[in-house]
Amino acid sequence: MMLDQWANKWGVSPQALQDLRANYLGERTEIAHSVAATMSEASVSQRCELLFAEMGGVLWRNNVGVLPDLRGVPVRYGLANSSAKMNKKTKSGDLIGCLPVVIRPDHIGKTFGLLVSVETKRAAWKWKGDDHELAQANWARVVTSMGGIGIFCNDPQQLNFLRSI
Repeated sequence: MMLDQWANKWGVSPQALQDLRANYLGERTEIAHSVAATMSEASVSQRCELLFAEMGGVLWRNNVGVLPDLRGVPVRYGLANSSAKMNKKTKSGDLIGCLPVVIRPDHIGKTFGLLVSVETKRAAWKWKGDDHELAQANWARVVTSMGGIGIFCNDPQQLNFLRSI
């Protein structure tokens, strides 16, 4: 079992997993290649979508915000954005999708979709633990607690653990 899978199984927060890797396992969180290290969040996001498609899944952009309609009435859009209060505490991932998974013995032959939420960050991103990131981590924790996968991603290769699911 890979560390990412174990963390998902036990609901370990993304920031705790990143801290474990950086401070206790000695893993580098930076991307080694100089070009990759300068990838924007948009580039990371696009590459995540492509890599995920290679795995047979699909990820969709999840824009979140509020804009006035033609009458000037605010209309909220995006997941976990029913109210300003909700959005302040829980911010849904940038990419939301589904990975097909064939369930074993008691569901032989049936395919189920695994909810996947990816919060993309620019390549050089480092966890700060500010209110915005904590709200994003809350969303990832909710998704994970329900059996889905909620992760932060600043390198599309971080999605490779999904290949073994």
